[in-house]
Amino acid sequence: YKNKKKNKTMLLEIASSFRFFGLFFVCMMTVTLQQLLLHATDFSNTCCSLGMNNDNSTLVSRPPPPSPPAVIVNTSYTKPDGTGRVDLQATARVWSQISFSAEYDQALLPHTVQHYLNLGLDPRYMLIVLHHTQEDAPGLRMAHRLLTTRFRISHVRTWHGNFTSEQNFAEKLEQRAAAGVDDCDWMIKLDSDELLRVPGNDLISFLQGLSVQNFDQVSSHWVDRVGPHGRIPDIRPQPSLSEQFPVGCQSFSANAGADAKSFKVFAFRGYLQEKRSGHSLDRPSRYNSCRYPVRLVMDHFKWSAPVVSKLRRRMEHY
Repeated sequence: YKNKKKNKTMLLEIASSFRFFGLFFVCMMTVTLQQLLLHATDFSNTCCSLGMNNDNSTLVSRPPPPSPPAVIVNTSYTKPDGTGRVDLQATARVWSQISFSAEYDQALLPHTVQHYLNLGLDPRYMLIVLHHTQEDAPGLRMAHRLLTTRFRISHVRTWHGNFTSEQNFAEKLEQRAAAGVDDCDWMIKLDSDELLRVPGNDLISFLQGLSVQNFDQVSSHWVDRVGPHGRIPDIRPQPSLSEQFPVGCQSFSANAGADAKSFKVFAFRGYLQEKRSGHSLDRPSRYNSCRYPVRLVMDHFKWSAPVVSKLRRRMEHY
């Protein structure tokens, strides 16, 4: 009887121990499951922010949290004359300026202007500089009439005489000042034979997006375009330049001289100043510039039939 009682007591103690450890195990499992659920929720939230469900299907839920700007720089700029500050994230006008030779670019001109109109540029903010060696040349009048009547561009500046980069640069600066280009505005500076490729084919939206991220300049690299089998053809009204010049070369224009480069800054804010070459910017100490880190592609249609006559004329002058 005593042994049976003792055995019963031991069994009760063992059962109590198992009950204690059982309760402890259940509590631990509960906590573990709660942590797993929290992690699963975090993972689900992450999928929501990416716009995907766990099964890779599209998930319509709350929008992702706003991300901070990619670059943190000054968001305002003090004008040199002390008249106030410019909000660099405000909606800015987008100006463009293109130089044409009324002697050599007659066939190229409508292709180039139409290309940038197709990219969303406003003709009211397009600045065109026309040059001809003769003051009253028919080609100069014809190009001026084409720009003002067909394309509705009002800012057309003409000059004549032997072409020099110094004089052409001075004409551009005077035209910008007369048009009222502001420090906060974007300036797109192009040559007649440069056709830019832009993400989404919308240059205005592209630059506005850069403004929000505080970038103030964008560069591009050239792809020299030539005709089939490397020929240098005449430019025709139809088809497009890309079809007439289907071969792309990785910028042998960069080997044209000691100072030649394969890239240029094509867009910048108005408080920045370009060098006379038009390919890079001066760097005064009064601002912190921030260049967009990706270079866009610029198709370069320099190598058409008039290039031989144009280069010969430049050699004779210099």
